[in-house]
Amino acid sequence: MLPQNDYLVQRDVIDYHVDALMEDARQRRLLHDTGLDRHTWLTCQVCRSLWQLGHLLVTTGLRLERRYAPARLSHA
Repeated sequence: MLPQNDYLVQRDVIDYHVDALMEDARQRRLLHDTGLDRHTWLTCQVCRSLWQLGHLLVTTGLRLERRYAPARLSHA
């Protein structure tokens, strides 16, 4: 168990973090309600490109596994 002073300090730190999180959530909710939290065009394009790159890498990895895996380890 923590000494009394350490417990009070820890509780104050936790309370501060909770208050900060609640304030951030309130601000995000206000932005969402006003419609100001939309992603920019460039952000959407970057996210889409990263998704496509990830999909391509997974597909390529699966093809390489099927082609070069030993017969007992192949997926097909």
